[in-house]
Amino acid sequence: MGKESNREESSDGKAVSKCLRQRRYDCGAGWGWRREGNSGTDLDQVTRKVVETGEIYLDIEYLYRGEPGVIEMPLGDMNRSGILKYQKYGLGVSDMNKDQILKHLINEEAEAPMVSSHVSVGWDEVNDAYVFKHHKGYGLNSCYVGNLAIKPKGSYGNWLEMVEEQVMGHVPLELALVMGFSAPLVGLIGRDVGAEQLIIHLFGDSSVGKTTATRLAISTLGSPDEGEHGLFGTWNATDNAIAAKVRGNNGLPVALDEASMSNCRDFSAIIYRLHMGKDKDRLDKNSELKENGTWSTTIISNGEHSLVGHSLQNTGLRVRVQEFGNVPWTRTASQAETINRIVLNNYGQAGPRFADALRQMGSESVLQRFREVRDNWLTNLGTKDKLSTRISAAMAMLVTTASLANELLGFHLDVDGIQAYLMQVEANSVGERQLAERAYAYVVDQFNQHRNCFNMYDEDEGSQISAGMADIWGRCRVRDGEVFEIELISEKLRSALREGGFEDPNTVLAQWKQRNMIDCDADRYTRKRKVHSDQAT
Repeated sequence: MGKESNREESSDGKAVSKCLRQRRYDCGAGWGWRREGNSGTDLDQVTRKVVETGEIYLDIEYLYRGEPGVIEMPLGDMNRSGILKYQKYGLGVSDMNKDQILKHLINEEAEAPMVSSHVSVGWDEVNDAYVFKHHKGYGLNSCYVGNLAIKPKGSYGNWLEMVEEQVMGHVPLELALVMGFSAPLVGLIGRDVGAEQLIIHLFGDSSVGKTTATRLAISTLGSPDEGEHGLFGTWNATDNAIAAKVRGNNGLPVALDEASMSNCRDFSAIIYRLHMGKDKDRLDKNSELKENGTWSTTIISNGEHSLVGHSLQNTGLRVRVQEFGNVPWTRTASQAETINRIVLNNYGQAGPRFADALRQMGSESVLQRFREVRDNWLTNLGTKDKLSTRISAAMAMLVTTASLANELLGFHLDVDGIQAYLMQVEANSVGERQLAERAYAYVVDQFNQHRNCFNMYDEDEGSQISAGMADIWGRCRVRDGEVFEIELISEKLRSALREGGFEDPNTVLAQWKQRNMIDCDADRYTRKRKVHSDQAT
């Protein structure tokens, strides 16, 4: 005998089942069933398919002695042994009634319409079309079931009013806003232009508004509260925890607050890992490669010190991290207070609108716009060096974002002002890079010309050979017959720099220290080492 049909027509003409009742998700409606079980436990079920994996889950809401509970049961557990796993949660299943519970679950699962869900966020390709996954899907009928606090909160109108009053007209804050909006752009076209990640670091004194600027950026697409499982995290975590913060994210900005809280003395490894955009290769229990987690988005960091200055591989990191030092992000304390108050209560509204508009515009059109901006950037950039072309992708991504935000959201960001500001930052950076490199090359040349003024310490032999000169400049350290470190007496180095046309040796030393080109104490440009009698470097 077939199962008895139990359907009727609802007021809107759609067929529903008498044993189903509507269940609301944050982003839409699902369907579930309700039954008084033999154990007195109420059950309410929704059948859910995970977009990324195709796995089917039964989301079961239940009451145990009046207390509500929720279980996510994989379809693979809907058998006699599998269902007993959930007895410990108070589901009301036992050896005596498991067959009855299973029969009802199987019958109702077959009839209940299925809802879709997603656990990753940002861009994905479904049925040969780009979709954007936020608290709900754009271009995809799906709901987010992860633990990130990205559900829109408050009012878009309140957030927009704050932006109009507090942000517009102040280029640094406009730039901070653009940083947040850039994440969907990076996730959409970053892999096509060599900018899979956009890593931005704001550094300087605690009073310049770095955290406020970071919160403003994050509020475009999610919660800027570090205590709400939001997109706003801290550096006070392990490298694996930081990587987990961005895993499965292809278009939502992520913040890492207060780099000074980190115990890390060299940020090189974690920056390279974040920029790589995927987890390390690992084997599963069968000695087969696990599928790596990936990400492609904008990561915004802040702290009192430079990340590049606290990393050893400075040249490679300089094209991977865009740094903004000692920028007055906010004008006044009251302005910062207003921005923080509004974004903590109104967030996640503007970013999904922007991403959906990008989706409708199409990735090819967005890519074409980016290329036009990048060509314009390189044409108009005055001061350049060998890194400028590689850095241009990150800078053009920000300028393109500002232009598209105006076009797609009706904003009036000062695009020309933002580009001019970024060009000045890059020009200053080029100047600093050139100063440090020119001074370094000059000192190495002086060492080669005056090598007889340096004692030599052979690390392999553990012995020092005196130069036999009255005028000693310092000492060179040799390993395997090659000089790997030069120790210069402080006054000799400063004198040599002045003679070489570098009028302010402290400026050079500051640049060297920031790039870890010298080995010195944390609070000065020197380190005490005896190189000859009572002289020290």
